Amino acid sequence: MQNSKDLYRIYSRARFNIFKKKKYRNKNLKRKIKTTRPFFVVFLIAILVCFFLWRAMEPVFDELCIEQAKGIGTTIANQQASKIMDKYGYSDLFKVEKDSSGEVQVVSANVIMINKITSDLAIDIQKSLEEYDGAKVKLPLGVLSGNKMLSGSLPDVKIKIATVRRSKYRSKK
Repeated sequence: MQNSKDLYRIYSRARFNIFKKKKYRNKNLKRKIKTTRPFFVVFLIAILVCFFLWRAMEPVFDELCIEQAKGIGTTIANQQASKIMDKYGYSDLFKVEKDSSGEVQVVSANVIMINKITSDLAIDIQKSLEEYDGAKVKLPLGVLSGNKMLSGSLPDVKIKIATVRRSKYRSKK
């Protein structure tokens, strides 16, 4: 027959307690868990506050970024158009035919030259926009808050601009 020590060894082995609450054998571990819970709760609340603040500021932020991008695009387009149009005169683009009495009979456009100017302008604008990639734009933090009184008092937030190239596989909105 079996010895009592052997039976004790069989019935006293460690078992898996899936549905029973674990009892902490180490009091220090129990104390650490109790002290970390408040920090975890405060951390969770801070993340939620940041999330809701971001959701409140996101529409204003998007509008400011769109306006800044439109302004940059308009400035670059105007600069490039001025550079290209300095090379050409009215007589290069249009031909005016007059009769013997000096009255204008026909004004005809030089379509080839106008098409060349438009294609050069588009290429120069694209090159300028690519050079502008990585520049920083300043957005006032007070405007992002939505409060008119804070619009001029808080510092500016610098945002790096990146050009976006639309993929042919990406769906259009």
